[in-house]
Amino acid sequence: MFRAIAPLLLFACFWLAGAGVALAQQGDKSALKDQYDKLLQEIRKTEEVLTETKKNKQATVAELEALQRKIDIRKRLIGNISDQVSNLDSRILENTGVIISLERDLDELKNEYADMVYYAYVNHDSFDRLGFILSSESFSQALRRVQYLQEYTNFRREQISLIKATREALSFKVNDLEVDKAEKRGLLQEEEEQRLTLDKEREEQNSKISTLSKIEGKLLAAINTKKKDADELNRRIEQIIADEIRKERLRALEAANKAGENTGSRGAEVPTLTPEMRALSSQFSDNQGRLPWPVDRGNITGAFGKRVHPVLRDPPVYIQSNGVDISTVQGAAVRSIFDGEVVNIIYNPSFQRGVIIKHGEYFTVYTKLQDVSVKPGDTVKARQPIGTVHTDPEEKKTEVHLEVWRGTTLMNPADWLSGQ
Repeated sequence: MFRAIAPLLLFACFWLAGAGVALAQQGDKSALKDQYDKLLQEIRKTEEVLTETKKNKQATVAELEALQRKIDIRKRLIGNISDQVSNLDSRILENTGVIISLERDLDELKNEYADMVYYAYVNHDSFDRLGFILSSESFSQALRRVQYLQEYTNFRREQISLIKATREALSFKVNDLEVDKAEKRGLLQEEEEQRLTLDKEREEQNSKISTLSKIEGKLLAAINTKKKDADELNRRIEQIIADEIRKERLRALEAANKAGENTGSRGAEVPTLTPEMRALSSQFSDNQGRLPWPVDRGNITGAFGKRVHPVLRDPPVYIQSNGVDISTVQGAAVRSIFDGEVVNIIYNPSFQRGVIIKHGEYFTVYTKLQDVSVKPGDTVKARQPIGTVHTDPEEKKTEVHLEVWRGTTLMNPADWLSGQ
C-alpha cells in the first residue's frame, strides 16, 4: 500500500511547491508588465512634446531635452523587456523541469499498472476471488481477505486516476511552455526593434548637438540670463515664505494665548502653526507620493537639482533647478496639487507668472503660467485650476515649473507626485 500512497503524496507536494513558484513568477511578470505599459505611456507623452517643439524650424535646446528624455525612457523600456525575458527564462526552465519529472512519473505509473494487469491476466484461472475467501481458516481471516481484495481494487482505480491526472498536468505544462517560448520570441523581437529605434534617436541627438554647438555663445548668454532670473526668483520666493512663516507663528501664538486665557493655563512651548495649519501640514505630508499632477496631461522633462547642459559639455556647464519642469499641451490648465491658501502672485521674465500656495508648513510654487485665476488670500482645493500654462514662442516649449518647499527647505517635487 505504501507504493500506492507515496506517489499520491509526492504528486501533491510537487504541485503545492510548483504552485508557489508559479505564483511568485506570475507576480513578477505582472509587475514588469505594469512597468512596461507605464514606460510606453511616458514615451508617447514625450513624443507629443517633441512634435510640438519640432514646429520650430530651427533646432532648439527644448527639442534636444525632449529627445534626451525619450532616449532615457527607451533605455529603461529595453531594460524592462530584458527583465521580462529573464523572467520567462526562469519560467521556461521551471516548466521544462516539471515536464521531465511528470514524464518520468507517468512512465513509472504506466509500467506499474501494466505489471498489475499482466499479473492478473496470467493468474486469472488460478486466482478465484470467491475460492480465496471461502478457503479461509477462520471468519476473521475471511474478513481480512475481503478487505484486502477491496483495497487491491481501490489501488488499481487510484493508479488509473493518477495516470489520468499526470497526463492532464503534463499536457497543461507543455502548453504553458509553448506559450512562454512564443512570448519570449515576441519580446526578443521587440527588444531588437527598440534597440534599432534607440540607435536612430541617438543619431538624431548627435545631429542636434552638432547643430546647436555652432551657437554656443548664444546658448551661454541665454543660460546666464535665465540663471540671473532664477536667482532673483529664488530670493523672492524665500522672502515670501519666510514672511509667511513669521505671520503664521504670530497667528499660532495669538491662538495659543487666547486658548490659555479661556482655560486659565499657558503652554510653555511656543507654537509655530495654528491647529488648522498643523492638521493641513500633516495631511500634505501623509500624501507624499500620491499628490495629483499640476496638469491633466504631462511628463517631467526637467529634473530637480543640478545637471549638465545637454549641449555645453566641454567644459561642462551646469544647470540648477529648484523644482521640476512638466511639459504639457498648449493652453492646459494648471492646478493646485493640494488644498491650501494662496499667499502670493509673482512675476519673473524667465519664469512668467507664478502662484505660491501654503499647505501648513509646506509651500508649492507654480511658475511659467500665462495667466492666473486666483489671488492672495484665496482658499483652493486639490486639482482646482489656478491659471493656464505659458508657451515659449521661440522654442515652442509648453511647460509648468513646480517647486515644493518645507519651510525654507527645497524638496524634490517628483517624490511627492503620484506615479513616480
